[in-house]
Amino acid sequence: MLKIAMLGIWNHYHANEFLDTFLRKKEVVVAWAWDTDPNRGKAWANEKGILYIEDLREGLRKNRVDGVVLNAEPWRQAQIIAVAMEEQVHILADKIVALGKEQIEMLKKAAANYKGVFSVAYPLEGRAVFQTARKLIADGRLGQLVSLHIHQAHDGLRNKWLPEHFYKEVKGGVLLELGFPVFYLAPYLTGEKVVEVASIGSSLAGEAMEDTAAVLLRLRSGAIAVEEASYMNRFSSFSFDIHGTDGSFVMEENSKKLWLNTGDGWRMVEEEKALQSPEEDWLLAIQRNSVPRHGLEDGLVQAGWLAEVYKELTRTKMLLGEEGGIS
Repeated sequence: MLKIAMLGIWNHYHANEFLDTFLRKKEVVVAWAWDTDPNRGKAWANEKGILYIEDLREGLRKNRVDGVVLNAEPWRQAQIIAVAMEEQVHILADKIVALGKEQIEMLKKAAANYKGVFSVAYPLEGRAVFQTARKLIADGRLGQLVSLHIHQAHDGLRNKWLPEHFYKEVKGGVLLELGFPVFYLAPYLTGEKVVEVASIGSSLAGEAMEDTAAVLLRLRSGAIAVEEASYMNRFSSFSFDIHGTDGSFVMEENSKKLWLNTGDGWRMVEEEKALQSPEEDWLLAIQRNSVPRHGLEDGLVQAGWLAEVYKELTRTKMLLGEEGGIS
């Protein structure tokens, strides 16, 4: 039996997804939870019927678990990861492992003596639409890659259903959530490294963080990957398309149907099989003592590019006479 603890309830949606997955696994027991905000953590743990631990280090030492799932504020993830590494427990970290060069270097040092299975959860990657796109690119059906485009949005800030801790006293905005997937999807789908990043952001709601933003990545081949994200858009939640010199692949937003045109008109294509979830991949790696899909090295690469993006956003805000950004 594998005992795990839930560390951080910052993104309640992801916390619930992680928990639901583990509760369905007969070989897993969710032993306890902890959060950077005790009130938030206790409320969530009570709702789910899970023991809440007040002190993280004491919990890891006295209420021993085999693994931990991290879902804390992105700017606090690195410190919590370092503590978990000291205790030699397996770690599944949600998306962003560090913010800024100082945190990246800290994790590199912490990992030197770490012996557990470390995995980064990139939840969108395994979806059927992205597996289909990856195969089309690998098979050369689109020709030389030209561009990749992702759009993700909801109206959580505009209509105030997004929890305040997403936009009050934060060190980043929509790029830490809806705007982040392009950092891992672009290299995963294309097999190429990112060589340059650029970004622009706005605060339409007047908060300190960016609620609407775009990220532009240049890949080694010269192809461009773009993601637009917003907490202010009500009707367009997700769209995805890829274009090459010989073809285009588009996911229809409303129906989610997949369309391909390689010169003989638009036609629907069948989805490839989705991959197992990051949680399942992590559990399998622990059970088999194998390597998960994405380890710490991948997480640090994406964290480095994210740090560059926020540097640019900070410079832009300074030019506009505004404050904000990640130090």
